[in-house]
Amino acid sequence: MEIHKLAELIPSMTEEEYQNLKEDIQKNGLITPIVIYENKILDGKHRYRVCQELGIEPKFEEYKGDNPVSYVVSLNLKRRHLTPSQRAAIALDILPYLEEEAKKRQLASLKNQNLVVEKIPQREKGRAPENAARLVGVNERYIRSAKKIKDENPNLLNNVRNGEKNIPQAMKELRKQKQKEKEEEALSKVSNTDLWVITDVQDVIKCNVLITDPPYGILNEEWEPDELEKFTREWLNRWNDCGADFFISFWSQRFLWDGKRWFDEELHNYEFAQLLIWHYPNNKSPQSRYMFKQTYEPILFYRRKDSNKEIRLSSSDWGNGLNDFDVHIAPVPQSNFNGSETKQHPAQKPLSVMEWLINVTTEPGELVCDPFCGSGTVGIAAVKMKRHFYGIEIVPEYIELARKRIMTYGI
Repeated sequence: MEIHKLAELIPSMTEEEYQNLKEDIQKNGLITPIVIYENKILDGKHRYRVCQELGIEPKFEEYKGDNPVSYVVSLNLKRRHLTPSQRAAIALDILPYLEEEAKKRQLASLKNQNLVVEKIPQREKGRAPENAARLVGVNERYIRSAKKIKDENPNLLNNVRNGEKNIPQAMKELRKQKQKEKEEEALSKVSNTDLWVITDVQDVIKCNVLITDPPYGILNEEWEPDELEKFTREWLNRWNDCGADFFISFWSQRFLWDGKRWFDEELHNYEFAQLLIWHYPNNKSPQSRYMFKQTYEPILFYRRKDSNKEIRLSSSDWGNGLNDFDVHIAPVPQSNFNGSETKQHPAQKPLSVMEWLINVTTEPGELVCDPFCGSGTVGIAAVKMKRHFYGIEIVPEYIELARKRIMTYGI
């Protein structure tokens, strides 16, 4: 027999659920009849299939109610272990049927009163989302999210409907998809790249300020060095001759004191000026319960020994995170952030942190260099603030990512 369109609104059973049903019917026979409506199966599509496979004569009964949508939904919500996300997808699917039923009731009411109208009032249609939410037991916000997913990526909603993803996961994937589309669009347009360069060539270049976030041994990534001290001393020794007025490097709490010694001993042309702090008050988990929770990263700030350049901030540049304080507060980019803060690199820093540093250490037109470019956040900040930028990155994936992000957000 043909399956009724209302029955198709309910997700199919998993293979495990179906096999359990099959074993039960084989052992006890078909206890619950298959319900027919408009000569099609309204309820019992899985039971009907089992009967066919086992060669059992199915039992049928006619649906005699006047609200088949509510009947199908309420029955299956009681039987099936459907997630709130699956229920929201069902609610979205039943909206047109609820609106159709509302129209039929309205017309019947008008006919009974011998009234003629040209248009069904919108109040019944307006109640449909509320009725759908109540029927499946979710809030309307979840249904709106499901609709957004359906409008922008119907296949993704199928994943939700089948229980492969929940709505928060699908919305996160949708944001990433839109982020990628935005970056691809920016990359496809002709852009003025005079202000910046991304390269995998690791030659030392002369610059006004060096700002970087090097590998410092706290992440489980393939690009983390096996021998942190050797790696750090080597790159510091090479970049000691970059000529920058200021040499600024993010570092870790864990290796702070060792790292400070390595920097002091390798940066012969520089002297330690200050320890800056990036504070991220976002309840980060500790690496060990024997320690306090970590909510900051140190930033080593060095000055070239013969440089007289000052930390300057004009009054017009004050505010929105732009200041000349030694502590900057900004949350860690997370996967649920949007735009330039969308986390696309495991060591990505907030854009505002880089803007804070660049604003007070450089003037428009000067050159900022980052030997460990990563996702290009330093480059975004530099180009936004009309500085030149030179970024070095050896991982092809991140070279492409940095270019896309600078072209998208460095405006």
